Formats: sequence, C-alpha cells, structure tokens
Amino acid sequence: MKNTCAHIFALLCALLILPGCTKAPILIETTPNKKIETWFLEQNTGYNIVEIIAIADGSYALLATFTPPGVESGYTMIRSYIIKWHENKYEFETAKDGGAGFSVELLNTEDAKILFGDIGSAVYDFGMDGLKDVVFTELIVSSGNQDICVPIKNHTPYLCVLDSSVEISELTFKTEIEDVHYSDYYENFPWDNN
Repeated sequence: MKNTCAHIFALLCALLILPGCTKAPILIETTPNKKIETWFLEQNTGYNIVEIIAIADGSYALLATFTPPGVESGYTMIRSYIIKWHENKYEFETAKDGGAGFSVELLNTEDAKILFGDIGSAVYDFGMDGLKDVVFTELIVSSGNQDICVPIKNHTPYLCVLDSSVEISELTFKTEIEDVHYSDYYENFPWDNN
C-alpha cells in the first residue's frame, strides 16, 4: 500500500509539471495603479481604462476604449499607451490604435511587446461562407516551444505584455468548440516581431 501511494504521488507530481501555457503577462504584475488611472483620466476625458500592466520600473502599458469625436456613441475604438514615470511625473511615450471586433495589434517597445486587441462574438466560417457565433475563452500566444495564455471573452478588449525578446509564431483564439488560428485568416502577421 505504501508503495502504491508513493507511485500515485509521483504520477500526480509529474502531471503538474507537464508543459502547458504560461500565464500572461510574463512581466512584473497586473495590479492597476490608481495614480496612473487618475492622471490618465485627467488628460483624456471620455476614455475608459480596460487594464494597466507594469512593464518595467516606472513604465506601464495601458489599454483604454473611447469613442472618436464626431462618431456615433455606439462605435468604440481601443488604444494602447506606453506611459513612463519621468522627472517626477507621468508622460506618454507612445500609443497605437486598434479597432473593435476581431482585432490584433502589436506595440513594440525597448522593454516589451504589447499585444492587444478586441474580441467580438463571431468568426468567419470558410465552409459556410459566412459568420458563425462563438464564445471566446482564451488567446494562446505561441513562441517557439512556449505558449503564453491570456483569458479573453466576447466583446472585451485584451492586453498582453510579453518580453521584448519573444518571437510570436502563432496566435490561437480558443472558443468553446474550436481553435481559431490567426494564420488561417491572415497570410502574415500585421507587424514586425523585431
């Protein structure tokens, strides 16, 4: 009996260390910084902050949604910012826009790769030549032999901070019934991995 328990324990330990997804983001922490939120919203009225992730000491990725001026209130865009603490104040370093729906954007910085986008609730089905409804659950960023997993859900923008050295080989959007590979829809990634 003692030997059987030891074998079961060893088997359970082996299952726990099998390769799988690494939780993203792979840098520092995901705790929102209230001081950055307050500063950002003072600079940008009409924006909603989705998430703030620390990239490096004094550097942050921020994802926000907004309705562009002169556009109907039902249309929302997303924008990712890099914000730095410099000379005792926050400053915008750079920004990149993304669209609503099924989108993927990449913002490269010296310290990180900021992957962001938006998820709708449908994907194009080549077989039926039309859209089909799905429930998205996870984005898997494949890089060599490592997968980085980001929880996602329908109609919600996502933000993922990756180390600047990560080379993205594929993006897989998991749904409740199937995997949707970015490469099935687009011949090339719309960005430079470098």
